[in-house]
Amino acid sequence: MHTTSNRSSNSNSNKQPSMSKRLKSQSEQTLLPVGFEPSENDVICGTGHLIFGHAGNIRFREIVESRLGEYTNAKRRTDKMQTITSVVEEVQRKRGSFVRFDKGMNRWIGVGGIKAREKTSQQFRDLCEYEKKK
Repeated sequence: MHTTSNRSSNSNSNKQPSMSKRLKSQSEQTLLPVGFEPSENDVICGTGHLIFGHAGNIRFREIVESRLGEYTNAKRRTDKMQTITSVVEEVQRKRGSFVRFDKGMNRWIGVGGIKAREKTSQQFRDLCEYEKKK
């Protein structure tokens, strides 16, 4: 006799992961205090005109633009990464951090170095593409 097991989908698959599991799954992230609001030194990760126009994001783009020559003249990937890391460190020296808003938790999250470098790298690539189209 052949029996089939009912293993179609786990009933828990539709539930959102708990707050701690979500943070652990996205390494280097920190849940920021209730009531936290990004300062003019913070860089908000995400999309949209409000994020684009945030003072910290404007400053961030200015820093990236000021280092574009260094980035584009870098011969090796390690040199590009050094430029990217130095931009992240400059934001941090100015008492800024990289943050994102988690709608599911309705809280701000501080993203770690990996996400900050990804954001910076993407900003350099976007600016390079923009410069090519000029």
